[in-house]
Amino acid sequence: MNETNVDKDLLYLEKVQKLLINYQLDLNVRKLQQIFYKKSITDIYGVARKELQHSQFIAWLLNPYESHGFGSFALERLLLLVVKRGMQQNNNDSLFLAIKNDLLVTHLNTGNISVKTEYKVNGGRIDILVGNLQLGDKTTNIVIENKVDSKEHDCQTETYYKEINKNFPDDYNIFIFLTPKSSKVLDRLNASSCDCKAFIEISYQDILINILESMLKEEMASQTRVILEDYIHSITTPSNNSTHQSIMAMNKYTQELLIKFWESNEELIRSALEALAWNQEDDNANKVLELLNKRDRDYSKYLLSGEKKSVNKRNLALSIAKRISKMDNPVEVLNTIDNECGQQGINFLSKRKDNKRYDSIDIEVVDENGNREIKSFKINNQWTKDKIGKLIEVVKSNTDLEIDIDNDKR
Repeated sequence: MNETNVDKDLLYLEKVQKLLINYQLDLNVRKLQQIFYKKSITDIYGVARKELQHSQFIAWLLNPYESHGFGSFALERLLLLVVKRGMQQNNNDSLFLAIKNDLLVTHLNTGNISVKTEYKVNGGRIDILVGNLQLGDKTTNIVIENKVDSKEHDCQTETYYKEINKNFPDDYNIFIFLTPKSSKVLDRLNASSCDCKAFIEISYQDILINILESMLKEEMASQTRVILEDYIHSITTPSNNSTHQSIMAMNKYTQELLIKFWESNEELIRSALEALAWNQEDDNANKVLELLNKRDRDYSKYLLSGEKKSVNKRNLALSIAKRISKMDNPVEVLNTIDNECGQQGINFLSKRKDNKRYDSIDIEVVDENGNREIKSFKINNQWTKDKIGKLIEVVKSNTDLEIDIDNDKR
């Protein structure tokens, strides 16, 4: 390793050390650690992402005569949520259209209500069945298919829709598909994501915001508050016993802390991802970096002096390298520019093995004896707006290059 590369590596090491110090001093990190290191009861029992346990909690919540003491509060909020999501998802099921207005204005009678989990029908078991509700003069049933750490299989929703309507043909039957999707994803749905489009999809985020957090604002028994707060902690923090779903919902306080954490430590996180991508060829790290770069993408165009055609961020470094390749001492100049970029914490020449993250340029080199050799250089093509600005500063400040770069506003 030559002296230039050693200096560059030392500068990078110093930069990472500073970022790590800032991370250690970040109060948001300590607050998040306090939240995420605390285990819920379900996590201690190893069932934090088991559908049955979540179904049992929701059944407890929806039963007006259970120990929470809130009566039909959760049930009434759920039905309003069903109307909201059903309208958003353009649910055209005749039963939903028939009862939509009744759900908004008709008194709910829960005198004969039954709430069951794992309700057996031909072809499977319904996760939650709320039966014998009285909506006006109509008996009403609510079917909830709950998905936590798995996807629908064997056309479950189609089966349950047919079986319930066959078993209760004269009743109002409401069908809910409960998932851990984010509100942003759910808001974009024009129809539920399950096989049977008569189901209305809601999320644990909906349950959190519209039911659980609303309940916490009310007076309640201390035991009920402990149960609700522990359940909220269970669905809003990562679980060690989950294979797919990490966080099922997000409360506002944790969300604000995570945003502040990202804003304070973005550069450190990106550096860690880049290290994984470079040294271990980590596909997941590469995918995350690609998503971050896509998020940061802008469509600025840059024009090099003497050129007629502008280029985007991705191709600017390659255009500079091509200009350098026509100079008398291109290899020396490329290394000089790379070293000066290194002092700014960026890479002009790429060290990556993934050929999607650099562009190659071949330069003919003539040694002292007149022997000709082709050398290949990897030119970095991964640039954020901030990094491309630093590259432009390096190039413009090097008077030997005589390259000027301007934003093309044409």
